[in-house]
Amino acid sequence: MQSHSEENQTHVPTSLRYRLVMILFAVSGPVLLGIAIASNWLSIDFSLPTDTLLIRAGVIVSFVALGVIAVYYVDRHANALQRIVDVTERIRGGDLSARVEVDSSSDTSELALAVNQMADELVGALRDVERERTAVLGAVVESVVEIDKNGQILAVNPATENLFGWREVDLVGSNLKTILPSVDTAKEDKADQELTESGTAGTQTGSRSMKARHKDGRLFPVNLSLARRSFHGKPRFVGVITDQSEQRAYIQRLEELAFYDPLTKVPARRLVQDRLETALRRAQRNETRFAVLFIDIDGFKPINDSYGHAVGDMVLAVLAQRLVRASRDSDTVGRFGGDEFVVVAETISDEQDVGLLIDRYEAVIQKGIPTGDRVLSVSASVGAACYPTDADSTDELLRIADERMYETKEASNPQQLSESRR
Repeated sequence: MQSHSEENQTHVPTSLRYRLVMILFAVSGPVLLGIAIASNWLSIDFSLPTDTLLIRAGVIVSFVALGVIAVYYVDRHANALQRIVDVTERIRGGDLSARVEVDSSSDTSELALAVNQMADELVGALRDVERERTAVLGAVVESVVEIDKNGQILAVNPATENLFGWREVDLVGSNLKTILPSVDTAKEDKADQELTESGTAGTQTGSRSMKARHKDGRLFPVNLSLARRSFHGKPRFVGVITDQSEQRAYIQRLEELAFYDPLTKVPARRLVQDRLETALRRAQRNETRFAVLFIDIDGFKPINDSYGHAVGDMVLAVLAQRLVRASRDSDTVGRFGGDEFVVVAETISDEQDVGLLIDRYEAVIQKGIPTGDRVLSVSASVGAACYPTDADSTDELLRIADERMYETKEASNPQQLSESRR
């Protein structure tokens, strides 16, 4: 078996012989032509047909030789240029390892060197970009995930590991449904196809809320912002995932402060009015009846003054829970302010139903409230207004119920009514 050096030694003489043959063939025409012309100068006795034949043969061979040489060099340069074009296309396609084989004897060697240098510089620039990209993603506090159109995860940042509890090596190569089980990658693929078919350029973005899954299996709310990118003609999606657990808890807390009384945990005035509006619309639509009960706690002010606000707050919280437990599922019990409560009682058949509700609420309020070594006692004054008998608007229903509550209070204890109004 011949060695590599022996193959090169065989190859080089063959190439040289090929070139010598080309040179001899190229000069044969001019030599023949020169012999014919010299025969006239030197008066060599060649017959006329022989001279003419030599001249013609010399001319023909010269043109043929020139043509062969031209084809050889054109073909050689064309092949070299085609190799450069092929390598350039491979680089454009993402194969950054492609390089042009440099032939120092070719006139295209400088171009080949320039292409190779460009590729080396491009690799260096991409490495710099990748380092900067890694540094930026590492500094981002939100989860960043890069996926293809099928939902396969291509890259993640450290924040993704912290948010989901998975290591990068476990996530890369898996499907996005691993961490976002409700995401529809088929829909993203369809959207990408529609974008391609429409010829729309630019970036496709979207944002939505969904449930994410931690490595331990628990679900938590996140917001996914998705942006479409194109890498070498292939669609890529970059998703920014924001944990909404704290935000949801904050919003829920704001809603509780806005709609629920922080002391008694029952609906506050704003939510009670909203429930009252809903009950009115439902009753108008279904042609049914409902009632509004206005409840004022009698004897609360002396307790608050004698035992302090802490005991007074405890009494209000206990009474609110008693009212809630005594109400029906369709009713709303809310605190209107101070020691006043409002009940929106739906599905009322007649005045007798209203009377039974009033008796029930008065009974639960009059029960003693144990506190320390004593039992505190209060009572209630209740006024009621019915739709559509008494009024057909929420403001009127509340006003009438409030007036009837004061009428009840005055009838039971005129002195207490005077003190409460002061």
